[in-house]
Amino acid sequence: MKRILALTALFGLLVSCTPRLAAPPAASVTGYWKGSISKYGLSVDISTRLQVTDSPASGDFTGKGTLRGVIAVDDAVVTGNVKTGSLIATDGTNTVTCAGAFKNNNEYNGTCTFQSYSAPLYMSRQGD
Repeated sequence: MKRILALTALFGLLVSCTPRLAAPPAASVTGYWKGSISKYGLSVDISTRLQVTDSPASGDFTGKGTLRGVIAVDDAVVTGNVKTGSLIATDGTNTVTCAGAFKNNNEYNGTCTFQSYSAPLYMSRQGD
């Protein structure tokens, strides 16, 4: 019985010490992204498909996105630059401007501003 308890404890220790592997960096931000903007209990879920264009500047991207939550927008035009971390979404009437950073082409963390409001944005790349 003591042997079983010792093996169980050793197994538990080994499992807890196993390093967690981070997602390997994606080759580019091209792909499907999901995330949310949330502040004061209000949130907006975001999904977008980005495509790196490198035009007119290196790192430029474009895409289409949808927003669901406190506001609902279909087919928002998304533009930005991977290197500067800028991201702009517009539906033709309203524009949201975000400043942040891409990490390993798999994550985006930033702050978005709409009119006089600002809120944090987190997105992660879901795949191609």
